[in-house]
Amino acid sequence: MEYIKPVLSTAETIYTLHNKVKANKKRCTRLVERVQILMECVKKLQENEIQGEDTSISLLLQGLKHTLDDAEHFVEKNTKENSFKKVVFVSKIEQTFSDINERLTSAFQGLCLLLQAEQLHSLQEAFSKCNIEDKEDAKQDIDHLAILQQQLTNDKNEIKDELRCVKETIEAGMIEMRDKIDAVTKVKESQPPCEAPALLEIQRYDIQIDEELVQETAASYKLYKGKYHKFPVAIKRFTNTGYTKRGIQEIFRKEVDTLKRFECPNILRMYGICIVEQEFRSPDFLIVMEYCELGTLRNVLDKSKLELSWQDKIHMSLGAARALYRLHLSEEKFKVHGCINSSRFLVAKGLQVKLSGFELAQTETSLKRNVKSGRQKSVRSIPYMSPEQLKNINHPFNKACEMYSFGIVLWEIATRAVPFKDRTNQEVIDVVVNKQYQEPLLPDCPQSFQEIIDSCRSHDSFLRPTSGVIVDHLERLESAVTT
Repeated sequence: MEYIKPVLSTAETIYTLHNKVKANKKRCTRLVERVQILMECVKKLQENEIQGEDTSISLLLQGLKHTLDDAEHFVEKNTKENSFKKVVFVSKIEQTFSDINERLTSAFQGLCLLLQAEQLHSLQEAFSKCNIEDKEDAKQDIDHLAILQQQLTNDKNEIKDELRCVKETIEAGMIEMRDKIDAVTKVKESQPPCEAPALLEIQRYDIQIDEELVQETAASYKLYKGKYHKFPVAIKRFTNTGYTKRGIQEIFRKEVDTLKRFECPNILRMYGICIVEQEFRSPDFLIVMEYCELGTLRNVLDKSKLELSWQDKIHMSLGAARALYRLHLSEEKFKVHGCINSSRFLVAKGLQVKLSGFELAQTETSLKRNVKSGRQKSVRSIPYMSPEQLKNINHPFNKACEMYSFGIVLWEIATRAVPFKDRTNQEVIDVVVNKQYQEPLLPDCPQSFQEIIDSCRSHDSFLRPTSGVIVDHLERLESAVTT
């Protein structure tokens, strides 16, 4: 309960700052209302001296403290900005506001689990009302911005100083953009092209393929290392798929727009697809993607000669968590990955971990489905399935299930072992579902790292943290280990 006082103290600071807010007044007010409701829950937790898992309560309150720090920064920033800057940065403000509210909602749900239902009825109604009023406020903000923009047009003399402020902001942004363009231009020779035009369809003569195979599966594809515009890439080659060139283009076209949204250093980059016409049979299809020199995360952990310090392990865990957080923030269709395990993460130089396994998902699935012979070798999936899934095969897959899978991956990074290696699938189901068993960590595992891993592997899905909370904890842990 040591984190309660810092949480309440930060909340008081937010209340004080709210009285000085100049811009985004309604959003800040709604944010403060959420914080007040949460503080009622925290005070009840303090008054009742709720007993629970020390790790779960500690992580919950730590996560809430970090979220309140961000909320404080958001409110403080709006005590200094004027209404006209709000016009320029409206999309960024909306994104920040939504992210903070999502994390506050997650914290509220966690607190609800620790208190009696009868104590929370009125607070839950108030919190739900905030969500409804958020939408109303957003609409009013849009209307207000429209009026404000009209005033900017009609009353130029009265707002001359404000226009100058906007102009200076834009000019500063343009200077920064030009600097970035110059920096990119200087390293253009060592960088692959961002994307091919139209369908990202790459010409065969732009690709060099090494003769030696990196990986081969009888029924799916052959994986080669190669070069695209002289830059190292990985190339998946599908043959005898039964598709025509036009058929695969139709499938591919539907996925390009979605792929463009996944720009993140920790998500494997896909450059495009190459269609190679063949005489007397269907074309070959090549998927060209980023090359990761060290292979899968599982390969790296299995290399006994490769020494990994706790700093290395935490760094790798943070990279994996950032990828999952980026994925969970995207559109509803890709809210979850659906198949998180240590073979879905790839490792590049510097132990940079990147998430793979969903690039061109529909295209690749269609190609695999049309291959008629052989069977594809897959990773054993039972150890990564959450207790609720093992107990009920029809349980809907959600973020909480995925966080359990991610907890197993973190355990693998910490121990370098294979999860439930010597147990049958039925034995895994029995110990996880009936005995709530968690495989032990190494004795020298840092306590904070152990708490993160155990929280993700919690038998109770409501106690598992979100990917955003995990990123916050791992960032602080990496900083502490480094210093």
